[in-house]
Amino acid sequence: MSLLAEIRSDVRSNGGGLRTVLFHRGFHALLVHRVGRRLWRRRLSVVSMVLTRVIHVLYSIDIDYRCEIEGGVTIVHGMGLVVGAHARIGRGTVLFHGVTLGVKMSGAEDDGFPHVGRGCFLGAGAKVLGRVDIGEGTVIGANAVVLQDVPAHSVVVAPPPIVKVGRSGRAPQGASAP
Repeated sequence: MSLLAEIRSDVRSNGGGLRTVLFHRGFHALLVHRVGRRLWRRRLSVVSMVLTRVIHVLYSIDIDYRCEIEGGVTIVHGMGLVVGAHARIGRGTVLFHGVTLGVKMSGAEDDGFPHVGRGCFLGAGAKVLGRVDIGEGTVIGANAVVLQDVPAHSVVVAPPPIVKVGRSGRAPQGASAP
């Protein structure tokens, strides 16, 4: 897909129109990533690094210029989003704030970056770490931590919260009842 086609697809997937181009930080991050990646391919990696850092400082979105992102990805809010160097993200995927796609840092030889299929949804705070394949159409819920492959059209959720009741059998003071 050409740069212009990817940008058009990003504009449409992030709301469309002039408002997206002017004010949508997720779109800005994708635009700078696409330009930076092309500059990196032309061996202008210093410029790519500077562009990446500008978006990081402005929006707290850290997308490495070496990762692969297909056109039509949506970044919602974006704050705290981290996409590592060799991660891949398929078209139509939605990423919320606080999502991390990176390595486990386990020291294992097979450690690497995740590949997210097309049409996936990664909720706020989701972490996908290591050489993991996320099948297309998969939903990863908020704050879920994924360390293994997930088949297409699956739903991954974090464990439910544990509620500890006070010694008297009542909720702690100040806690509201469900």
